[in-house]
Amino acid sequence: MTAVISYSSNVPILDLSPLTTFSDVTYNVSPLFYQLQHEDFHAFANNNREAYYCLDQGTGIALWWTLKRLYREIMRAAMAQLPQGEDLPLTLSAPYQIPDYLFREIDLAPPAILDMGYVDSINALYMYAPKETIQAFWSDFQDVGRQAVQWIEIAQFRSNFLGQDSRWDWDTTSQAQLDFPRRRMITYPAERGQNDNISLITQAHSSLLATYPRRPPKQRTTGTVNSTWTHLPTTVPT
Repeated sequence: MTAVISYSSNVPILDLSPLTTFSDVTYNVSPLFYQLQHEDFHAFANNNREAYYCLDQGTGIALWWTLKRLYREIMRAAMAQLPQGEDLPLTLSAPYQIPDYLFREIDLAPPAILDMGYVDSINALYMYAPKETIQAFWSDFQDVGRQAVQWIEIAQFRSNFLGQDSRWDWDTTSQAQLDFPRRRMITYPAERGQNDNISLITQAHSSLLATYPRRPPKQRTTGTVNSTWTHLPTTVPT
């Protein structure tokens, strides 16, 4: 049994779990490696009592979002120095946009993920089908995603080796990220005598505003959330 040791700044050495533990957890929840479970499916029956299935919405979104991000990262790196700039028509098939000389420059063939020109518009994992069919699609898309990760790593290495002569710009992905202020949404109760009794998120999304009163210990927290978030829309497979 592992003992629980209180942390002290005078004794900064902690008995932490091996990094492999964190890696295993990350591996198990990564959409590119996750193995589907029974709980990831919803079952339906047609008029002939034949069973059909569809993926849980969150499960389907997780893998599709990952593929979309990989697709966009390659597109932005390739197109950053071309006239299109940031306004990329990402719903078109990528090979029609990325010039062949960019692939020759790094001596790589286009990755399979670039053949998925619809990756930014429709989630192909949403379907009513036998469970085995959905699992086959899931595995195939995972393979495409894992290959894309390896392709990006090799492409980045070769681009960096070329230095200023490379026309690929892998820094453009980080440059496109938005900056948001960091705010604590839930705060500890205020000490007696303090005048500030409200923690207000003033720069949250315009559709969501949450306030949390500071309170003495053992009193219940109340909060108000914009009613537009009470019922979230659900995507129905077609």
